[in-house]
Amino acid sequence: MQCKRLLHLSYLWGSTANAIALQVWTTVLLYAMLVDLCGELGQALAVSAERISVELTFRSLYHYARACQQGETRGLIAWLSDPAQGDLGLVKRHRARASPGGRARTDALKL
Repeated sequence: MQCKRLLHLSYLWGSTANAIALQVWTTVLLYAMLVDLCGELGQALAVSAERISVELTFRSLYHYARACQQGETRGLIAWLSDPAQGDLGLVKRHRARASPGGRARTDALKL
């Protein structure tokens, strides 16, 4: 369901089995395209594909479409990997790992 929410397809627009199957199939295809796009973008930026945000990549498609309307001629991967597009936040930041001591404290509290 998280994937359907990301793609704004979380509500069923039809109740017949065919309409539901079509919506699920569309969601799977679009998500697969986004995962492939994140992989290619990771290669272009020399980072692992897991560090590329799928949600922000999906949202950046709108910005790329607007840039194309204003005369952008580069391809999608070249445009997204341009350092000028760094404000889109496609690459996730490194997070500090949780310390083992933090887990012990929650175990002591029985949470």
